[in-house]
This record gives sequence, C-alpha cells and structure tokens, in this order.
Amino acid sequence: MSSTFSGVPPSRQSMAAVAVKESEALSALLNELFGCAIEVHRQLGPGLLEGTYEAALCIEPQIAGLNFVRQPVFPVIYKGQVIGEYRLDLIVEDIVIVEIRAWSASIRSLKLRS
Repeated sequence: MSSTFSGVPPSRQSMAAVAVKESEALSALLNELFGCAIEVHRQLGPGLLEGTYEAALCIEPQIAGLNFVRQPVFPVIYKGQVIGEYRLDLIVEDIVIVEIRAWSASIRSLKLRS
C-alpha cells in the first residue's frame, strides 16, 4: 500500500512552488472580486446605502461561481470572556474578507478637505 506521506519534510523548492501557486490563486481571486465590485458600481452608480451594494455584490460571486458566506458572526473574546460579536459583510472562498463601505461626497467637498 503506497502513501502520499513519505516521512521526508518538503524541500524549500517545493514549499516555494506551493507558495507561488497559492499567491497566484489569491491574486486571481482578488482580481475576480475587484471585477465584481466594479460591475456593481457600474450598474448601480454612487450614492446608495451599504446594504444595497452588499446585496448586489452577493449576486456577482454567484454568477462567477465563487463560494461565499454573507454576514457571518464571530464572537469577540477579551481575556477569555465573550464581550460581543463581530459581523463581517462577506467571506469569499474561505480566504478573503470583504467589508463594504459606501460614502458619498461631491468633488468640491473632497477638494475642500485636502
């Protein structure tokens, strides 16, 4: 019976190859997510509430065939005590956390702040 585990630690070269593949996969996923966000912005434009963009942004990963979880809740623990909870907007492919922020400001007000 053969085993995939040989008992020999992986070489640095093979570890580097895995890291490169993981980095390329993450980069491709991020590019796909940026494309999803841009498509939502093209379709809806600026000035809407975050919830609206979030709902639309959940449609795009479905179309792209990506796995995601909307609004997962995690406990906030401080010194062993649960002190609250934190709700993320999206987790995509169990790798990327997406936090949606929407704001509107005129170009004039942005220039005045500079």
